[in-house]
Amino acid sequence: MLNSSKILVPRSFSDSYAIYYNPNNYLSLRFYRLHPKREDVVTLVAYLNTTLISLIIETLGNRSLGLGVLDFFMADFLSLRIPVVLNKELNEAFSRLKKSPILPVKEEYGFKIDEANKLIGIQPRSERKQLDNIIFDALNLTKGERDAVYEAVINLVESRLNKAGSV
Repeated sequence: MLNSSKILVPRSFSDSYAIYYNPNNYLSLRFYRLHPKREDVVTLVAYLNTTLISLIIETLGNRSLGLGVLDFFMADFLSLRIPVVLNKELNEAFSRLKKSPILPVKEEYGFKIDEANKLIGIQPRSERKQLDNIIFDALNLTKGERDAVYEAVINLVESRLNKAGSV
């Protein structure tokens, strides 16, 4: 028998990331169902929607599917030893983020380039920045390190999509 879960993780990603809170217990075979051991599901979903997790998914995902799709295996995710930051402030930040559209990473992180294709700045959307800052603060990341995380995700996604486009 199939059981639903309050957390749904997509099996594949393109140029955006979202882990879904599923309070109505919908069931879909295109998502992994994550059954947390703790009761604070919303805080965990908020954490899973941070850019830190996007970086981990992009780094460890399987790029061999073609067309630039990143396949992600739940067994790999569950075996990770990642820092988990459960902070009640995540709930408020997540409630703002989940009301906004899911955007490609370049738009989500406010990646700005000049005419020579050189990076001139990163300005994440306010909803994104509020959520990520809670985690970045807990990890004591500097502004430069935070920007490097955003830039790394963008570069990994662009590289994967460009490689698919060149084949």
